[in-house]
Parts: sequence; C-alpha cells; structure tokens
Amino acid sequence: HELHDRGQVRAGPPREQITGWSARSRSRMVRRLCELDYQPLLEDPGGLPCLQTLTYPGDWLTVAPDGQSVKRHMAAFRRRWARKWGAQPVGVWKLEFQRRGAPHIHILTVIPAGSGDFRSWLSATWAAVVGHPDPEERRRHVLAGTGVDFAEGLRARDPRRVAVYFSKHGTFAAKEYQNQVPAEWQAPGKGPGRFWGYWGLQRC
Repeated sequence: HELHDRGQVRAGPPREQITGWSARSRSRMVRRLCELDYQPLLEDPGGLPCLQTLTYPGDWLTVAPDGQSVKRHMAAFRRRWARKWGAQPVGVWKLEFQRRGAPHIHILTVIPAGSGDFRSWLSATWAAVVGHPDPEERRRHVLAGTGVDFAEGLRARDPRRVAVYFSKHGTFAAKEYQNQVPAEWQAPGKGPGRFWGYWGLQRC
C-alpha cells in the first residue's frame, strides 16, 4: 500500500467479478493436484486421512457476507488446528456452495495420531471460528456444521483420485450449482477469490 501511494506501483485494471468456477481454473486445479507429492499426508504412521466438510449455519449471511469472510474463517481454523496439534494442517481444500447459496469447504487432510474425539473437537472449533451471534443458530451449527469422511481420505493415497474427486462437481451438470457464486457475493469486492488450494504440499 505504501509503494502504491508513492506512485511506484501502477494500479492495474479492476478484476472481473467472479460468478463461477471457470473451466480454465478447473483444468489448472486438476493438473496441479496430479503434480503434488502427497507423502506429507502419510508421514504420521498413526494419522488418519479424512475428508472434512465445513459448512455454515442456516443464517449464513450474518457470518459470511462475502468471500473474504470465509477465507478469514479458514485462516483462523488453521491457527486453532496448529495450537491444538502443534503443526499446521497439510492437505487440499475446495470451496463450493449449497443450493441455498451457503458456502462450504472440503478439506482433504490427516487427523493426527492420538487426537481422541476428533469429531467433537472439529464441530466445536468450527462453530467457534464462525461465531454466529445468535445462540440457537450457533447451537445448531455445532450439531450439523461439520462432516468427517474417512473412506474418502483412505482413497486419497492415489493423487489421480484426489484430482478427480475435487473436480467432479464441475463435470456433472447436476452439481454445477455448487460452483456458482451466490447472488449475495456477486457485488464488486464480495467475490470468493480462489476456489481451491493446498497447504504444506509441494510439486513433485
């Protein structure tokens, strides 16, 4: 910002508002996911690979009025994970949307060995991160705001399967709504930014 104020950095043209997940971005994601070294996901001999799903309350706009809100929640979730387990989570994530417009995040990662009742920790932690101000909304969010799928996690030992899983919703037209940005996020400055990414992994 300081360099920009001094006139040493030229402002580029305003970015086009993102309303959906483009074919170019999907292709780039599949290619990159097939290039990653997934060994860090398997280094903990007692760890359990899993696919986590983090969703939002019924009244989601109060806590996620724009895409940046969700990215802040993801960053806060990673910090809490690091405080709890002593290291940042490693894995792949993908942002999608429900029919009602609410965002949700899929994260392929590994639960550390000795994590105990991980499902309860995940539910309580994600609800605390989102922090809906209404007590009833928050109570319901604790009960239904997260999911943990160990079967998909175990299948992720094959990187080609990871790429297919994270791109399949954009392949079948019946699921295309999951990649469409809700109307409430389509105003300038409210978009989701990146639809996918990865943490702690390197290209082979």
